[in-house]
Amino acid sequence: MIKRHFEKIKREVEQSRLYSNGYIKREMERNSILPECIKREIEGLKKRGIIAAEDRYRYIYRYADNPNPERATNAVSDNDKKRRKNPKQTLCFSCSFTDTERQNLFNGLRDNDYIPMDTNFNHFAYVFGNVAIPDNEKPFKPLQWIKENSRSGLPNKKSLLDLLCILDIPDNEINNKTLLNSFFVFPGGNKLHANNYTDITDNKRNLKKPIVSEYHNELLKITEKIISVNS
Repeated sequence: MIKRHFEKIKREVEQSRLYSNGYIKREMERNSILPECIKREIEGLKKRGIIAAEDRYRYIYRYADNPNPERATNAVSDNDKKRRKNPKQTLCFSCSFTDTERQNLFNGLRDNDYIPMDTNFNHFAYVFGNVAIPDNEKPFKPLQWIKENSRSGLPNKKSLLDLLCILDIPDNEINNKTLLNSFFVFPGGNKLHANNYTDITDNKRNLKKPIVSEYHNELLKITEKIISVNS
């Protein structure tokens, strides 16, 4: 029965816009595509520490493609081992966009002065979708976030966090300063610090949503062209 469920998932996913670059979008659970028994199994594996939270959709994809729990679990575990051996390895956000959505996001941010006009699209696509960087474009360089505070002229870091919240990037990734600082750099070599989270987190360091910067409405307009947002 479980095998038939996964075969059904695979067919549904491949026929829908949720299938992109070998990953399953987070909207799957919202749209109840996964049977309840599969959801429970995935959550159980996550709680037991067999798979990481950010890997559960990759796990589902591998399992749907080849209904063999041992092989699917080992595939994720191997990735986790590689990450532990190389903690400085740059990881992408656990999000998935179509090529059109990613291009629209890139164009909107560039045309509205959030990122420079000469931003490397291949590096942008790596951060927002784990698209492999061509050899001739390596190594990866952090994206410059150049939007300024309209009053002080200082880097508007909150606008970046605002965008990530709108894009439904997981809270644990938005809260991860080390991760974000490996993706983005602000003018003058500035980085995100703990005080940048003071107004947007509670005393347990949970994000207070929505995160609303002075550019919130503009960011909403930019992301209107991205089908996956708020669908």
